[in-house]
Amino acid sequence: MFEVDYLLENKENKTNEPKNPKKRKLSFDSPTIFRTKKTKIARTAPPQHVSQIPNTYCYQAIGGRKSQQDALITGFIKDFEQLSEEKQPEALRLAFNELQEKYGPYERSGSTIALCISYGNKIIIANLGDSPIYLMKKDLDDTILKCQRLNTLHRHTDGKLHNLEVTRAIGNTKISELSHEPEISFFEVDNSDLLLIASDGLIHKSMITGDCDREYICSLFESAKIKNLPLEKIPQKLKEKAIDDGSIDNISIILNQINAENSHAQFFLVCDGHGPKGEEISNNIAQNFQRILNEKVQQLMFSREFKMA
Repeated sequence: MFEVDYLLENKENKTNEPKNPKKRKLSFDSPTIFRTKKTKIARTAPPQHVSQIPNTYCYQAIGGRKSQQDALITGFIKDFEQLSEEKQPEALRLAFNELQEKYGPYERSGSTIALCISYGNKIIIANLGDSPIYLMKKDLDDTILKCQRLNTLHRHTDGKLHNLEVTRAIGNTKISELSHEPEISFFEVDNSDLLLIASDGLIHKSMITGDCDREYICSLFESAKIKNLPLEKIPQKLKEKAIDDGSIDNISIILNQINAENSHAQFFLVCDGHGPKGEEISNNIAQNFQRILNEKVQQLMFSREFKMA
C-alpha cells in the first residue's frame, strides 16, 4: 500500500464524501468503477468524478439508448511495470482470454474494450472494437499541437457482420469471424501529455468518417481552452458537444494528464456493451478486470522468479 492524492468532485451528487481532496490508501484490488443513473435525458445524467489516480477525470451520459451499457474503470496493477516488454503483452492476452471465457459466452451479446496502462513515460494500449484512445501533446500555452489516435478502430468497412459493427470484441460467440484477440501497442509519452479514452459514442460514425476524428477531438479541446475550462470540466464539454453534433449513443470518457514521475502501473479502461446482455458483460469486465490482470501478472512474476532460482 502507498498513498496518493485524488480529487472527488461532488457538486451534482450529494453524498457523505468530503468535498476537499484527501489522502486515501491506494488499493490494487479495488477498482474505481463509474456508472450513471438510468435516464433518457443525457444532459441531466449525473456524472461521478471519482478516481484514485491523480489528474484523472471521468464522465458518462446516456444518449438515445434505453440503458447505460458502458462501464469505466481506473486503478493500479501491482508489479506490471516489473515485467519485461515481452511478458507484458502475455499478461494482457491471458487476462483477455479469461474475460472471454468467463464473461463472453453469449451468442448475440458482447462488449468492446479500450485499455491504456501507463507508468513513467510509457503507455501500453490493448483494445477490442471501436472505442478510441487519443494522445494529445500541448505547448506551454496549453494549445493542442498534436492529436494522435493510438489504437485501430476495429470496424467493418463494408457494413455490418451478423448485425454487428465491430470485428473484435468480448462475446458474440455465434460469429466465427469475430476475434477476441486484443491489439497491443507500446508508446512513449511526455510529462503533461493528455490521454483520452472513450466509447465510440464520442465519435459516432454517423458524424465522423475516416480519420477525421482526430481533427474533431482537437477542435473540441481548442473550444474548451477558449472558454478557459479547467481540465476536470473538459470531459463534460466533450460529451455535450458530441450530443449537439448528433451522437445518439452512450458516451463514456476518461481524461488523464500524464505524470512521467509515476513509477506504478495505472490503468484506464472503457467497456462498451452491446446486445441483450451488453450491460451485464461490460459490468462484469469492469468489476473483475483488475483482479484478473493482477493474478496474471503475479503468475508470470512467480514463474520468472522460479526460473531464476
